[in-house]
Amino acid sequence: MLIFLPFILFGESIQKEVLKKADNLKLYNSYVWKNLLHTKENNPSINHPSFLLSFGNFTLKNELTMTIESFFNSKKKGDNHPICKYPARYLWIKKQLNLTDNKFPNVECKAFNTYLKKTSSDNIKLVFVSENITNPSSMMGHVFFKISGKDIEKKEREHAVSFFTVIDTINIPSLLIKSTITGMKGFFVLRPYKEQLNRYLKEENRNIWEYDLNLSEEDKQLLYYHFWELKDVKIKYLFTGFNCATIVYDMLSMNSKELNKNNHLWLTPKDVIKDAKKNKIIGNVSLKASDHWTIKMLLDQLEWTDSNYLKMANYKNIEAFDTYIFSSNQKTRLLEEKLMSTYIQYRQNKNTLEKKALKSLKLKKANVGLDMSNYKNPLNTFNDTQASLSFLQKNNKENFKVTFLPASHTLYDDNREYFGESDLRIMELEVLFNKEQIDIDTFNLYSMKSLLPRDTFTGGISTSFELNYESHYTKELTEYKAYNLSGGMGYTFALHDDIFLYTLINAGLSYGDSKGYAYIYPESGLIIYELFNMKTVVEYKYIYNQHNSKEGYHDVSLNQSLFLDKDIRLGVEVNHKYIDTKENTNFGFSINYFF
Repeated sequence: MLIFLPFILFGESIQKEVLKKADNLKLYNSYVWKNLLHTKENNPSINHPSFLLSFGNFTLKNELTMTIESFFNSKKKGDNHPICKYPARYLWIKKQLNLTDNKFPNVECKAFNTYLKKTSSDNIKLVFVSENITNPSSMMGHVFFKISGKDIEKKEREHAVSFFTVIDTINIPSLLIKSTITGMKGFFVLRPYKEQLNRYLKEENRNIWEYDLNLSEEDKQLLYYHFWELKDVKIKYLFTGFNCATIVYDMLSMNSKELNKNNHLWLTPKDVIKDAKKNKIIGNVSLKASDHWTIKMLLDQLEWTDSNYLKMANYKNIEAFDTYIFSSNQKTRLLEEKLMSTYIQYRQNKNTLEKKALKSLKLKKANVGLDMSNYKNPLNTFNDTQASLSFLQKNNKENFKVTFLPASHTLYDDNREYFGESDLRIMELEVLFNKEQIDIDTFNLYSMKSLLPRDTFTGGISTSFELNYESHYTKELTEYKAYNLSGGMGYTFALHDDIFLYTLINAGLSYGDSKGYAYIYPESGLIIYELFNMKTVVEYKYIYNQHNSKEGYHDVSLNQSLFLDKDIRLGVEVNHKYIDTKENTNFGFSINYFF
């Protein structure tokens, strides 16, 4: 005991010195420490004993104190020791206090060292995957990290580090409660990057943008070590509170004071890349485009004669490519060759290309390099949150309407940086008020419309879905409120780069005015982008059997938008409903602010 007593006292002395120095510097107030713990307003987003040592009595200071004490006092050995479990915290505390490893216990971290050997952080990139609004789990896009470089054996390695959840239920009420209140099981995983590429590019036809991160070697190391700290942590995924965007934003914020000043009501993957760009955290960008997207992009770029277009798009006789007469213009020829090779690859991935046809297409697989990174760029889209104030003449009354859309955009917005037109509204609330009353006019829990133009090469189905509380009408065109579930399918056609025509056949189930009913409503629309940054949307619907009326009424609307800049849209709307001799006309104007 007398032999070991000096070593024990010496260890306690160092621990007290470290704690005192950390307290004097108030390290617990550092933005780095706050983001290492993933706190929001000093409350932990990851509130679980698998991550917090001070669980049940959390404060930033308590967690720092207990972290430092655990480095010295923990009886756990090897990989279970806090130095092995929290390498990013250990690295950061040492740097801030200007300490070396010999001041701390010597611990062998076999699992962590294997992670360092089998992966590489030579390059860390921020990755954005385009949205798929028809799929609830990917309708806002996805953001994660890519780490790459040579491992200890000098082999090239590429891994994806991402946080996500799995939607395994079609029970809408249950999904709503779990995703916004109780939380869903979150998965923070490291997997081969190639697996992610195949899934997004080939299976889901989504694009991948890779952004270089402007980080120092110390910043990259801290981020790299922090990935390890989250690997076995039980994390709740909340769609509006703690999602893939939130966790990535926290990690980037460890390296930027400016990011910590941003306070989004609802953080989306696009917010992450936009804020990173604004604060100069990301640099060069590269795009890995799906075959489906590339084909549509090339069709936009090429000008066709009818005969050449039909020959290129000949599904039944793809061997006709062999006799295709290329353009004499060099740029056009490159685009044609790229289209040909991409289309062949697209058919191969879908297993719709016969082997005998493939043999005759050897010359058409040349790799033509095209920079498409700025084409339909997500950085150029409008912000995902908007609020509006409208004056509305409705039902012979003058009203004001306040609308708040947390995410994401409407058909009347500037959607030119998306492929095709789309409408995605999540938790949109419209409140109508006049001199007599205040009413909820509409609540869109989830509403989407995907109008992807159809082409001869890839086809294309347009879809719609609504789960909401909205206005319905009797056969006398008297308004009442109904709970509504509806959806439909159809086609969209690009008549010009700036003109789209669509048609959908929709059906719905609703409950309102003390009765339930099924109804149908075919609809058509014309969308035109005009000069002076304007947009017109004309829509027609024939709505049959609302209110169990066994009759139908016509619904025609016109919406005219003027985009002053990326933040403001002015709108004028006119809606006219009629049946036999009865009619109902509403009109109004609005100002929308995007943030």
